[in-house]
Amino acid sequence: MNGIKVKGKSTNDDSRENLVLLGSTGSIGKSTVEVLREQPGSFNVAGLAAGRAGDELLAQIAEFNPRTVAVRTGEDADLLSNSKVI
Repeated sequence: MNGIKVKGKSTNDDSRENLVLLGSTGSIGKSTVEVLREQPGSFNVAGLAAGRAGDELLAQIAEFNPRTVAVRTGEDADLLSNSKVI
């Protein structure tokens, strides 16, 4: 996995539980994202990890503002670094 620190993203909010979501674009990850949407303000998504950097991961980054994002390859990490979302 290749990790990227997301510039300018918020740090921990002590009133919320921190959560790192592994496989965020897979079937279980998508279900977890739906649960997070149903409970706004309950969790701080501190990190996201996905196998590839696709549109779905970019949308999750924009929605949840994680502090760290991890993807499988350096090529995908470069794609994220060059995106407008990060």
